[in-house]
This record gives sequence, C-alpha cells and structure tokens, in this order.
Amino acid sequence: MKLIILSTFVFIFSLSAKEITVMNYNVENLFDTLHDEGKKDYTYLPLSVKKKSRKIQKYCHSLAKESWKKSCLFTDWNKNVLHKKLKNIARVITAYNGGADIVVLQEVENINVLRMLVTGHLQDYGYKYMSLIEGADQRGIDNAIISRYKISSTALHNFSLKPYSNKKTRGIFEANIVIDNKKIKFLANHWPSQGSVAETRLIASAKLAQIARFSDADLTIALGDFNTLDKDHPHGIKRNILPLFIDAHTQALKLGVPLLDGSHWFKGHWSRLDRVFILKNSNLEVNYRSFNIFSKPFMLGKRRWTDWQTGEVTVYDNVPLRFDNKSAQGYSDHLPLVFAFSY
Repeated sequence: MKLIILSTFVFIFSLSAKEITVMNYNVENLFDTLHDEGKKDYTYLPLSVKKKSRKIQKYCHSLAKESWKKSCLFTDWNKNVLHKKLKNIARVITAYNGGADIVVLQEVENINVLRMLVTGHLQDYGYKYMSLIEGADQRGIDNAIISRYKISSTALHNFSLKPYSNKKTRGIFEANIVIDNKKIKFLANHWPSQGSVAETRLIASAKLAQIARFSDADLTIALGDFNTLDKDHPHGIKRNILPLFIDAHTQALKLGVPLLDGSHWFKGHWSRLDRVFILKNSNLEVNYRSFNIFSKPFMLGKRRWTDWQTGEVTVYDNVPLRFDNKSAQGYSDHLPLVFAFSY
C-alpha cells in the first residue's frame, strides 16, 4: 500500500481520486432516559424515576467510590438534559466542515439514542445511515457508526477477558461500506479501561489482529478508544497491532504535522487513548490526505482537578470541556480524531 500523509493545511487533489473523510469520537456517556433491561445504566435516568425505585437506590448505595454513588443518586438525566447533550455532540461533529463522511462513535447506549442524534440533529447534513449492535458491556455503552454512504453489513466480534477479568466487555464492531465498488472495513474499538489490568487490553489487541488477518476488504481501518498508555505492560498495540497496521498519528508526527499532545485529558495529563490504524496489507493504493486531533475553542475550557490524597486543587486551561448535566454545557472528555484519504 502506498502511504502518503500530508499536513492538515496542505492537500493534493486528483480529478480521478475519491476522497473520504472520517471522524472518530468518544462522546462520553450518550444515554437515553430509559432503563435498558440487564444494564447498569441507573446514573443516566431521570431523578424522578430514581427516587421511586428501591432497586436503583440500593444499587447506587452499593457503589464503591463516593463520587460514583453521588452521581448515581443525584444526576438528573431527563429529556431536557439529553436534548442538550445531543445538540452539543452534533455541534462538535458538524464543526468539522459540516461533518465527516463517516463518523465512528464510542459510548453510545443504544440504537434509540443514536437515532435521536441523527434524525434530530444530523439528518440535514446528509447522514442517511446508522448502525449499532448491542454488546455485553455492563453499563450498556457501545460503538456506533453514522454515514453518508450505505452500510452494507455489520458484525460484532465478542471476546472474553478471562482469566484476568470476569467482567463482560465491549466487542469489536465491524461495519463495511462499499464506495465505487471498493469495500472499506471499519473496525471500531473501545478496549477495557485503565481500571483493568493491561492483560485485558492485550486480549483485545489479539482479537483485533485476528479479525484483520482474515479481512476480505480492499481497505481495513481500525479506530476508536484503545485505552492504552505508553506505560502499559504488556502493551497490546506494540505487540499485536503495529506489526500489522500503520499508525496514522505516528506517521503524521514524523512528517511534522502539528498535533495536540493527546485526545484525552485526565489528572492533569494528556494521553493518546484514541487512535487510527490502517492495515498494511491492502488492495488499494491510498493517499492519506490529512490526520489531526480536531478541536475548536468552544470545545475547550477550564477544569478543576482535586488531588484526593492531598486535597490540592489545580485549574487547567484549554482541556476538553466535559458535559455537565446541571449547566448543560460541555461535550466530552475526549476530542475527535479526523482524517481524510483518497484512492
């Protein structure tokens, strides 16, 4: 595969080339206001529902961390709050040139709330197609895709984290899109969080590598929230992904593309949890026009961070502005990745 990555500000166009733009965005807890049977989605329900349910009250009080307990008990996730969250997420998506052709999302509860996002806020931007397959995640968050191109087929590749964890985890979501008779396979990932041992992410990386090796697509792109830090050991990306895939972020840095320090901010530090990988063994000769961590001033703001051990409070500027249900301001604790390619 011929690989060319260019600065976000420099584009080379070919009259015969088909250019596709893609966004990946972890939207942080995009839930509807209804309880999904078998899912622990109680934090994201209206307060009026929680107060009437002994079951929900008991669950909230059982949570280990005090902050989780308070959020579960007192968050009022009502229809007005949800509408504002949807509107804010749509603002981020469309801020990139009116929206990328294909948008892959993490932390979407179900097809119901995905449909609300698309039909209520994005339909006028040309998004006709959407897909989400319910997975095994206990909180109920899934990968999803919306597209201006028809989605020809989808699949969910589940896997177990045993023996390192008995928790059910998010599978790898596959969506295939045919453009000009060329099949492009998107593999959407949301690996186990940093609250899980590194071995769980190693298992996820092995599953992704297995899927990629048997890909029948002309082009295969793996993207999403890989929840992997440089300090991880074992390191699933280094061991199983980089031998098979090109890392768009690393290639862009080598070519001098100006990038932010990361797409996710936590405890005063930026990290590259969100990644884009392109399978090396591809049938298409692909030109990668641009790659960037996308942000606009309205997506960033001040964040107060309190050290739970010392009580010291630090205020940080220009970090992702998380959605606050009380003020209805903010978006997500992640920034989107955007990239464009042609063939």
